[in-house]
Amino acid sequence: MAKRTFYRALITGATAGLGEGLAHFFASKKISLLLTGRNREKLAALQDVLSKKTSIKTLQGDLGNKKDREDLIATINEWQPDLVINNAGFGLYGNALDFPLTRQMDILEVNGAASLELTLASVKMFLETNRTGVILNVSSVAGFYVFPGFSVYAASKALVTSFSQSLDYEYKGKGIRVLTACPGPIQTSFATRAADGRPAKEEFEGVSVEQAVEQIWSQITLGQSLRIFDWKYRIAALLASYLPSRFLAPLLHKKILSRKARDLISL
Repeated sequence: MAKRTFYRALITGATAGLGEGLAHFFASKKISLLLTGRNREKLAALQDVLSKKTSIKTLQGDLGNKKDREDLIATINEWQPDLVINNAGFGLYGNALDFPLTRQMDILEVNGAASLELTLASVKMFLETNRTGVILNVSSVAGFYVFPGFSVYAASKALVTSFSQSLDYEYKGKGIRVLTACPGPIQTSFATRAADGRPAKEEFEGVSVEQAVEQIWSQITLGQSLRIFDWKYRIAALLASYLPSRFLAPLLHKKILSRKARDLISL
């Protein structure tokens, strides 16, 4: 892919972790930003800091809520970013029935439905305005596994990886790219939230937010359709494609239930 210059970027889930790191990085490159998140106060604080570097627009909302997604799509059509980062997402550690159905469906809504809707809306916007652009969907290495103890999250990320690669094939000939980033662990608060109030391991191996941001920017500039961040997870994903799930599933299940899956899960 020829080197692109980006002028406007949308980042979902921008108020913490990887999303916040991406916001700071893009602001340093003077790219105008549309930032979304659930926490209005954190959005305002981020806008206050980053507005010293670039133009910032914020939109508070919950991507698990269809009306909020519709509002964001309307803003996309009006603001017309040329780079869209679907980063918002979450998971819950435990067996599928450890949580109410509504909470499990929220994972699918935020990780799966919202990413798909925003991706399709962005592709449509690019086509209707006769413009090229890049969409990067943050997926996970978890999506490559049969993953007891983290089943809904893994399934939602498998959905993201599958549709993103398919759409990239469908539209790259028109100058529209749909890239898929599959990190391993990142040093964020994801694990604490996924533990849902239960004891969580305080320290675990994983790349820093800064390293993850560098990986994503490299993927964008190279136009790499799929990137698994670490060679260990590239090998694990390859093995998951060939090994019967009965060998991997008990191991993953044991690690999840003992709260030691931090080096196997994307944050």
